[in-house]
Amino acid sequence: FLMIRRPPRSTQSRSSAASDVYKRQSEGCDDGNVLNGDGCSSACKIEPGYACQKSATGGGDICTPICGDSIRVTSEGCDDGNVLNGDGCSLDCIVEPGYSCQKSSTGGGDICTPICGDSIRVTSEGCDDGNVLNGDGCSSACKIEPGYACQKSATGGGDICTPICGDSIRLTSEGLSLIHISEPTRLLSISYAVFCLKKK
Repeated sequence: FLMIRRPPRSTQSRSSAASDVYKRQSEGCDDGNVLNGDGCSSACKIEPGYACQKSATGGGDICTPICGDSIRVTSEGCDDGNVLNGDGCSLDCIVEPGYSCQKSSTGGGDICTPICGDSIRVTSEGCDDGNVLNGDGCSSACKIEPGYACQKSATGGGDICTPICGDSIRLTSEGLSLIHISEPTRLLSISYAVFCLKKK
């Protein structure tokens, strides 16, 4: 009769290798390597800020950052603890144009603040004319200064701020001054006429 011998078992036990692409009950994850910082640590534990799932095609686990958990990991530009757009850190944890995001010194999500002077007006800014100078209509804090109106430029770039004539606020850049002339009427009330006169 013909005897068929069973191939010898591998001398390497699964428990002897930390990364054998087979998730064991004692492991939180196994992504097929023993590197830290990719979501699954060298000890096969899920790292903070990540979620790991079995690959649909087999092989090691797939670990992805959790956006909105207040933990900024390597592949995230920011994480402010939510998944909202328009607050500086997008729902995909990408820093939005016009903002700068920094890790909070007290812990928790990133703090995102508008960049004043970058010519991008965001929600909390009244204006942004591309500089941080006072006296040109848009202040160094990106607030519209008294006597000015600021509009977004039709050609892109910073806001265009122009003096408001007739608001009783004389600005250095205005070529007109305002005077008020009062005249009694038959109804004993006062009517006012406002004239703009060229400065000498």
